[in-house]
Amino acid sequence: MIACSGPDAGATIARNADIGNINGGVAVGICLCSIALYTLWRRGWGFPAAQVAIASFHPAWTISAIGGDCGYLLRDASYVATTVAGLVLIAPGAYSARTYFRRFRSDLAGDDGEGPDGAMLDGHLPNQSEKA
Repeated sequence: MIACSGPDAGATIARNADIGNINGGVAVGICLCSIALYTLWRRGWGFPAAQVAIASFHPAWTISAIGGDCGYLLRDASYVATTVAGLVLIAPGAYSARTYFRRFRSDLAGDDGEGPDGAMLDGHLPNQSEKA
């Protein structure tokens, strides 16, 4: 008995191959977005490098749909790889947002009064002993 056989085997293989190829295209698009964001921000070169690795070794190009499982492994692995690529794209944005809000929160924490020597972050003027 052949593992992938029956009247709908060809259609199933073609559908799973198409799903894998679409996910591969999405992963390449995500990779290009990550590279574009890196050129704008110039931080975190590891994220675009990870995207290039994911897009290069995406199951759409490395797993065959013509096998014993009608392309189900290709389809499922493509979903996983594309999801990981999306999470890797979101990671630098989440990190930047976290950094921005932490900086924004610390800016709101103090600076109520200014003196000739400036103000401490908590709003209190520095003592002579704190200057040293």
